[in-house]
Amino acid sequence: FFKQKTAYEIASCLVGSEMCIRDRLLSLINNISYSHNEINNGIWSRESNRGFELKNKTIGLIGYGHTGKSFAKKLSGLDINTIFYDLKPNLKDEFAKEVTLDEIKEKADIISLHTSLTKEASGIINTQFINECKKPFWIINTARGKCIKTKDLVRGINENKVLGAALDVLESEKNSFEQLSQTTKSNSNLSALVNSKKIVLTPHVAGWTHESKINMINIIDQPILFIYFSIIFFIFSPPKYIKKAIRKNLAPLPITENKINPKRLIPVIPAAMVNILYGIGENPANRIAHIPHLENQILEFSYEFQ
Repeated sequence: FFKQKTAYEIASCLVGSEMCIRDRLLSLINNISYSHNEINNGIWSRESNRGFELKNKTIGLIGYGHTGKSFAKKLSGLDINTIFYDLKPNLKDEFAKEVTLDEIKEKADIISLHTSLTKEASGIINTQFINECKKPFWIINTARGKCIKTKDLVRGINENKVLGAALDVLESEKNSFEQLSQTTKSNSNLSALVNSKKIVLTPHVAGWTHESKINMINIIDQPILFIYFSIIFFIFSPPKYIKKAIRKNLAPLPITENKINPKRLIPVIPAAMVNILYGIGENPANRIAHIPHLENQILEFSYEFQ
């Protein structure tokens, strides 16, 4: 299994968020969420909710791994100019042009984050970055909350340097953001986001679909069963055969150009094993529900390959 699947294929099975990112973008620039709330409160205001078209806009992607590439492909039919910046060189394809980070700041009308939480990406969207952008922009973050400094984002919005933000992840996010109401009371910056017309917030659900749930359990079954039966082999096999098996098959679990760190599987293995054994013969969509947080653990594991 590990030799047949690339890291990008695994990420594709686990994180199918490209369409959801596009939907958040359209909602953001057309005030869909805010105008819906206004109508619920008896307000019918057309002019104040006039939106923007994507046509002829430039969108800059920061990070061009699996999700970034897939998002660029989804944008290709919308008459939008797509550019990207990534630390890795030579990633360009027919869907986006590779540029420097300075060019993103100069040209982008929309900025979308598609990076894992590296040292370089942590806090990348801050006051300095916002001030260096040549024109006001919208920003989308479905990657990692800590890529954006919330305080600086709020300042940028108040100064009209940031036109709006669609945030599926937040800097203060914990436990899939289950403590939203309590956190809001004690965090003025977060409260400002919640109450702003220019912000679309969702609780880390950009790739959280019924289809992705089935894909998750189907894709994780094979390596977990492989490891399960390998453990059985270890228990009942003489030491010399164990060493030989490890040397030939189990280290370091190759995946084409990327390699999985076996330690990353540790949080997933116990829950997934029980889930697989418990749910033999059952619908995959129901099986994953038997183990709380298994879906979160698999999703976290997949972020290595975004």
